[in-house]
Amino acid sequence: MAGGLVVILQRPFQVGDRVKVGDIYGDVIDVGPVYTRIRTLDDTAFAIPNGRFLDESVGSSNAGEITAMTTVDLLVDRNADVALARALVEDAVLTSPYANLERRRAVLAAETDWAVRIRARAYVVDFRYEMDFVTDVTERARAALRAHGIAGPALPAGEAVAGAAVSPAWS
Repeated sequence: MAGGLVVILQRPFQVGDRVKVGDIYGDVIDVGPVYTRIRTLDDTAFAIPNGRFLDESVGSSNAGEITAMTTVDLLVDRNADVALARALVEDAVLTSPYANLERRRAVLAAETDWAVRIRARAYVVDFRYEMDFVTDVTERARAALRAHGIAGPALPAGEAVAGAAVSPAWS
């Protein structure tokens, strides 16, 4: 019950916010005295005891606003022209109909053990279009990378890629 009071009085999020608590990510659809209900992007509803919000941090991607920062990760071969790869991904972001170009954005590169991760971070015009933005940028960036001869990484034998938004290969 104490968790319910904290959620109601402190209002760390509100109905309509897109939040992440633990491994659950989705839209707050109801805040009650005992449970907060969240509907995930794949339409699964969870009733989360409010006491959990006392023990775990809660991230809100939109904090009551209509826009939300969204991340798209793509992996390219370690021998790829990283500057060109970044430019192609940035072009995909800038031309996406879902991107809010009035807000800040960045396209960054970082090496992993077996690839270079190109990470695009941008605001979407409406947080409800988050996955549309991810899909749009991923599809168009992959096509541009492929057209410029930039290969995806060769995965080490038996290696799996973690993260649903990471696109490792172009084949």
